[in-house]
Amino acid sequence: MALSSGDNLYSAIKRVAPRVSGVVAEELKFALRAMDLGSELETELHEMARRLPHRQVGEFANKVSLSLRRGTPLANLLVEQAHSARAEVHNLLLKRAGQNETRMLIPLVFLILPVTVLFAIYPSLQLLNLDYI
Repeated sequence: MALSSGDNLYSAIKRVAPRVSGVVAEELKFALRAMDLGSELETELHEMARRLPHRQVGEFANKVSLSLRRGTPLANLLVEQAHSARAEVHNLLLKRAGQNETRMLIPLVFLILPVTVLFAIYPSLQLLNLDYI
């Protein structure tokens, strides 16, 4: 949001980093301190990607450095990456849910379904006065 409102990347990170928490936020704060001491933004982003070996962090660093070199709009690029990251998390959750679906069927088939069938059959047998049970 800060980039789309007109801030440059450094001021956007400086505005957002103190307000968030987590591992990536701590790395951004560390990168801000290093940039305040004279380091370059691109160098610090690549160092952050090296310290946090996650694919999304590496992709973020590469896209930002490429955008800075070419002068392309950064806000749209980061919005697209956010959509990509959310889709990746969504796919991972769907995969886990698919694995758990089979596990959830076991109690249904072996416990709940037989009891339901028994509750359906027993009153009928009592009504017919048959002594099978």
